[in-house]
Amino acid sequence: MTDLLRRRLLLALVALPAAALPAFAAPAKTTPPRAAPRPKPAPKVAAAPAPARRKAAAPRKATPRAAPPAPPPLLNAKVQERLGELRSAGLLGLGETSAWVVHDLTWNRTLVAINASTGMQAASMIKPFVAAAYFIQSARGTPALRYTVERRARLEDMIVHSDNDATNGFIRLCGGPAGVHATLRRFAPDVFRQTAVLEYIPGGGRTYRNRASALDYARFMQALWARRFPNATELLRVMNIPNRDRLYEGADGVARTTEVYDKTGTTARLCGDMGILVARGRSGGEYPYAFAGIIQRSSLAPDYGHFMRTRGDCIRAVSSLVYQELKTIHGLV
Repeated sequence: MTDLLRRRLLLALVALPAAALPAFAAPAKTTPPRAAPRPKPAPKVAAAPAPARRKAAAPRKATPRAAPPAPPPLLNAKVQERLGELRSAGLLGLGETSAWVVHDLTWNRTLVAINASTGMQAASMIKPFVAAAYFIQSARGTPALRYTVERRARLEDMIVHSDNDATNGFIRLCGGPAGVHATLRRFAPDVFRQTAVLEYIPGGGRTYRNRASALDYARFMQALWARRFPNATELLRVMNIPNRDRLYEGADGVARTTEVYDKTGTTARLCGDMGILVARGRSGGEYPYAFAGIIQRSSLAPDYGHFMRTRGDCIRAVSSLVYQELKTIHGLV
């Protein structure tokens, strides 16, 4: 190719537009693709202190008070004084022993303790203990101890109607009195300190060998309320079924809005009741407290009906007094 022809070809290429350049031409300089945007870092905040050093939040309470109110002044002495009045009126015998415990579950403090640790006849108040032993054993998954519809009905018979045959059936399921006793002491030795389950409920219900203290009943109800026992909610449901109790029914000083979970016990030598009362505050809160009252004779009462009525009224009188005292400090209705 002549020099003249080469020169003309180069001039023609220079004159062409950029879009017409062949693919192998040197690429034009382009902006590199932008990387995907990185997420913005979260704004820096002060590092949380180590868990061990964190200041615990204040516990929520059923009442707006920042600190427990002062206990009722001399409530223990007031109960003693009331018992003296009842004895003077002939409603308590001179040779009779009584035991009382009131424990405020809202603030976890004992307000009344009279002969609290003295082991006394249990009578039918042992029946919630039998139910607790059954539920402890049933929770292990043994098929023979499964809580069936039929046993649910028998539990209600035992607690609500104080059926002795139903009670003995549950005692047999637990391995007899010794089985009930061992189950309770193994599961909650801190609760059943003075409890002794030694016999089935004999014919006529005249049982005197099974024993427990007023403090045992109060500790049991406190633990039951805290759901420390298997199936505690079911046992509380049954104890809440209305019946003729001595903590609320006939206790004129206890407000009618109060809920009761209880079990009475009566023989010709003993009259008692134990349970939990859930009082209502004027601001809408709930104030549960455990109550146990036991009156015991050393010999058979000559008139069983009179003994049951008059000593039952003594328990109602003390229950009314306690409620009125708690009404002041908790603002109850």
